[in-house]
Amino acid sequence: MAQFNVSVQGEVPEEEINRIVETIALLYRKSPFGTPNSLEIVVVDTISRREKMMREEEKKLGIKVSEDYPVTHEAWWGTPRIVACVESLARLAPIIARASILVAAAHSILHGSQEYYRYRLSPEAVRRGREKGWDTEHLERFLYLVASGIKNLAVAKLLVRCGFIPEHTNLALEQLDLEESEKSLWKFIEGNAIGRALYLASLLKNILFAYPSIPYAPYLATRIQEITSHLSASAAWQLRSLGMELAQTFPGDSKSFFLPAFERAWSKFVEGEIL
Repeated sequence: MAQFNVSVQGEVPEEEINRIVETIALLYRKSPFGTPNSLEIVVVDTISRREKMMREEEKKLGIKVSEDYPVTHEAWWGTPRIVACVESLARLAPIIARASILVAAAHSILHGSQEYYRYRLSPEAVRRGREKGWDTEHLERFLYLVASGIKNLAVAKLLVRCGFIPEHTNLALEQLDLEESEKSLWKFIEGNAIGRALYLASLLKNILFAYPSIPYAPYLATRIQEITSHLSASAAWQLRSLGMELAQTFPGDSKSFFLPAFERAWSKFVEGEIL
């Protein structure tokens, strides 16, 4: 199994450190896939300390190194790394906190190198995008959202395969929840082709994460219907049908599926007729 290199920033009780490390180790033992030779685990006590750490690294790398989740994974330094914020985890229900750790651990197994975080558009995709009025920034954002959805799907499939169905189901259910402000946003961007496509791709991320547990928790399918009910009938159908298609055709390796998934999403959300 991988060598865990654990470091702590701030004051964190030993039992909290052990709980995080043991949860990661459990998935590593159960995983049917090869694990990285080493894994960096950083446990941070407070949100403010974590934010400061991330800002400093963003300056060094010149990129946004991670999203604002209680537990994150990345591999920008060449080695998979998990950063867990104890203050953030303490605000979550215990099963959601455990699921968040497991998700990061799964990413470190499946997406433990830089190639899974560098998304490159093909020249043809750029050309077609420009014909539709898309600039490179929006195209890259669209690819990022679709690729993130594919990685979410891969992670979810691993968690379900390893028997972490309660953790996955509870986290998926929480992610399939939209604030009223998020629903209202649709009314403002529905008529904008770029905004509409990015909005649907953002929903796709969480829908793909939920799919693997639907056979065990059919109410997830109901929740998917609910979070797409504010969309137009054609947009909701395009989104749900694409999610099902990608979930059923996923080949197992995320990276090889980024561009095919991008093409399918482009066909549905941009070139498809959404009324």
